[in-house]
Amino acid sequence: MNKLINRIEIAKDFAQTMIDQTITTVQSAHNTIANTSYEIAKLTPANPILMEDLKQRHDEVSGQVYQTIRSVNAQLGGLASELFGNIEDSKTADQAMNKTTMTENKE
Repeated sequence: MNKLINRIEIAKDFAQTMIDQTITTVQSAHNTIANTSYEIAKLTPANPILMEDLKQRHDEVSGQVYQTIRSVNAQLGGLASELFGNIEDSKTADQAMNKTTMTENKE
């Protein structure tokens, strides 16, 4: 059972890492597209100061969104690790109870 839990824990860690790397890739692509759009918008007759303000607001909000996704990913990983630990603790407690019961039955 411990081997299985260890493998599941490794798979969970791998999934978390892949999710985080995917978030980073998507965020980078999103920022590249947004930056290109804002650079083009600055070339138009629109107010360049207003465009820069909009870009800063966009960057703040999108940064918060991606950070929230990362935080949820980390929290889910922590909950999964806690669950695996509880399963391992439960197994250890069961084994200890079985040993105690077997010892008492021999007496």
